[in-house]
Amino acid sequence: MYAFKTDNQNVIRQSISGFKTLRSLHQIELDKESIEVFLQLAKDGICDANIKHEIDELLSRSKLGANQKIEYELAFLMCDSDAEFLDKLAKFDKPALLKQNFDRINSIIDGRPELKFQALKILLNCSNKKDISDKFLDSIAVLLESTNSKRIKSLCSKLISEVAKSGRIVTNKIISLVLDQDENENPIDILKSILENQEIPEELEDRIKLSLDIHSMIENNLSNDNVLIRSWSFRGLKAAYEKGSKSSIFKEWYDKETTMSTLKRSLEIKFLGNQIEHVDKLKLGIHLDRLLDQDWTFEQLNDLVRIFKQSNNQNKRQYFMNILETLSHYKISSKNKEKLLFTLKNTPENCLREINKIAIEQYFSDKSQEKNSKELIDELKTLNCDNKNLTDLTEQKLIEWTEDINNPSLISLLLNEKDKNENLPINSKPITKWTKDDIQKWAKKVKINIDTFTNTKDFIIEVLAVIKQATYLDTEFYLTNTQILSCLIALHPNNNQGRLLQVATGEGKSTIISVLAVFYALKGKTVDIVTSSPILAERDSKEKAKFYNMFGLGCSHNNDKTVYVSGIKTCYKKEIVYGEATQFQFDILRTEYAELNTLGNRKFEVAIIDEVDSMLIDDSSKIARLATTMSGMDQLQIIYHMLWNQFVFLQNRIISLDNKMYLFYGKIRFKQEKIILEYTNEQEEIETISDLKSHLASTSDISHIGQLLPENDILDVFIKKHLENYIKTFIQKNIKIPKNFLDFVNTQIPKWIENVITAYSYQENVHYVVHEGLIQPVDYYSTGIIQSTSNWSDGLHQFLQIKHNLKMTSETFTTNFLSNRGYFTKYSSNLFGLTGTLGSERAKQALVDIYNVDLVIIPSLRQKQHLFLPDIVAMVKS
Repeated sequence: MYAFKTDNQNVIRQSISGFKTLRSLHQIELDKESIEVFLQLAKDGICDANIKHEIDELLSRSKLGANQKIEYELAFLMCDSDAEFLDKLAKFDKPALLKQNFDRINSIIDGRPELKFQALKILLNCSNKKDISDKFLDSIAVLLESTNSKRIKSLCSKLISEVAKSGRIVTNKIISLVLDQDENENPIDILKSILENQEIPEELEDRIKLSLDIHSMIENNLSNDNVLIRSWSFRGLKAAYEKGSKSSIFKEWYDKETTMSTLKRSLEIKFLGNQIEHVDKLKLGIHLDRLLDQDWTFEQLNDLVRIFKQSNNQNKRQYFMNILETLSHYKISSKNKEKLLFTLKNTPENCLREINKIAIEQYFSDKSQEKNSKELIDELKTLNCDNKNLTDLTEQKLIEWTEDINNPSLISLLLNEKDKNENLPINSKPITKWTKDDIQKWAKKVKINIDTFTNTKDFIIEVLAVIKQATYLDTEFYLTNTQILSCLIALHPNNNQGRLLQVATGEGKSTIISVLAVFYALKGKTVDIVTSSPILAERDSKEKAKFYNMFGLGCSHNNDKTVYVSGIKTCYKKEIVYGEATQFQFDILRTEYAELNTLGNRKFEVAIIDEVDSMLIDDSSKIARLATTMSGMDQLQIIYHMLWNQFVFLQNRIISLDNKMYLFYGKIRFKQEKIILEYTNEQEEIETISDLKSHLASTSDISHIGQLLPENDILDVFIKKHLENYIKTFIQKNIKIPKNFLDFVNTQIPKWIENVITAYSYQENVHYVVHEGLIQPVDYYSTGIIQSTSNWSDGLHQFLQIKHNLKMTSETFTTNFLSNRGYFTKYSSNLFGLTGTLGSERAKQALVDIYNVDLVIIPSLRQKQHLFLPDIVAMVKS
């Protein structure tokens, strides 16, 4: 044992060899003292690897005490990686780490950033933090100073704190770092421990005492009722902060780049907020900040808070928050302060009601306020500041044109000129005095002499003035400035581009459309007005017929009210036609591909779209397709019948019992809360199970009556697989498919399976109607229109016919179709549209890219009589 106290490796090695000999020859056991010596050798790290291995062999066969066993495990930790090493240390409960453990943890912190957090937690867990070397402690100090991680910084602070509390002497650098820490890391407690345990330089001692004084005295006075004490406390904190003594309370709202006015605002909000307890401080601060941004002063808000504090109502905090919110949202002026102070003395309920009255009186007007033409045009320029195509339409031009159109003394220049036949003028009275006869005569002359009337300023002004008078005669309403402005913008599109206008709901989009339609129709163009549904097309064409008739123009809608066969549709002989996009597309396909001459000689000259949403949506249920039958398709009708019958069979035989799904092969019925199953046995005899649920509980083999569906299978997936296997087997055994239909059948089977399920779920008079033995689809997801001339594809129509025992028609093939893009681009740059909203930036860009149009936002005529409040995003409905 004496030999182990030397540093000579050979002596130690020979002594260990002697112990091993004694142990092998004489069966001796190491006593406690010997084990302690060997453990100390292993812990000190003075032995080479071979000696340490031999010590490990001796100790592994010895009886160790509880503490000795922990020391042994820490001394002989065998780990392939740093992560494994930390994982093993984490399993110990407050271990006394060895020097070799500390050294490896130090190297991990220096070289393995991803393991720093775990390494620091192990250091915090150890019971001998005072044994951490100076070098290692300096490394932790460097980490505290350099890291941006709040978690790492917090662990470093805690570790230094516990090292200081253990009585360990720390360096001046560490003391300086503690002084710079946020209050969240409890630097005051750490500094007190350091002062108790060691002497420190005078400069650092002064800084520590200053920090302690700041914490105990100055910070507590930031919310003092006395304004002078608050002010001097603020100045003292600022001076201390700039000399290196940090205060987390001061740091919350101080920044060296911040102006004094901002600091003053922060202090005022904090002072006001501290007087109202148990409320959402963030929300309170936001409301106070908004009011200070308005014309409220700190003193005025402090008066409100003072009145609030005098109330004894238990719900006064919530009411006061609601009052501040109302003042903030409605921007109620501080001029109402005295009225508000008087109101605050009422009960909170009455107070909130009265303040809402004040808000309404200040924010809203009794009468709707119309914007004048200058205000509208200024707003137009602001809303469309990025649209370079409006550059030529200067503010002065638009104001001048609008005033000319509204001029009650405006006289027709066209009627006061000789026409091309040298006829004298026919009318000299102001346009605002014209009758329907005057308008008809004017329109007639315009159409006769259209070649001499160009798209000049004077022509546009006169046409809009006449249309304005016609609108009044038809509706007793004049065109508004917003409608006039919309028309002027639409009639001045950029070269080779169409134009889409965003016009707010209620501004009269239908009227604007009719004005544009008349303008272009007078110039000899055919005008197609695209509505969002056939019902609107029919309604608008009938409502506007008299208006158009004043100009000698005809209008109609293109709905297929009767079964169309061939030839020109009467509507297309009119100058103006209303219709849904799909109907226009059908008639184009009928003309260009089916050669039915549906359109006659009508060209794609001008299109005006009411609600431009349809330009972006190719609704698969409404897309225009031409379909044709193929001979021999009737041979496939048995497939539809077999699929339908098998699906119905499955629906009646799949039930859920005890949260499990079963498919039974027999007939299921219910009687007195019991499930009865009738099935055919192997002898083809009918057997009855009177209580199916009890039968399943008593037997494990049900293969003769049905099958248990796999738990992980979704029911729809199981049914589809079953139907696919069933129909393919049936076709293979029973039907000879013509070769020219083989690929078609294989392609259609998945679609047929989808649609047999769809047909079963569809409801009559909801998704479709049955009329005179025919299935007629309903546009269920959009307009609700009955599409009497349309058929569903991919077997859906045929399955519905089977469902209602109707005569089955053969499935047809789509030969031609026309998309929205293909249709609208036929009008080239003569494409105009109006909508309540043009959508997101992505939607707008899609419209621009696809249809070569520019976009203009038209301002509303009247001032807003509503207030936009901030959005509230809640995690739950309540």
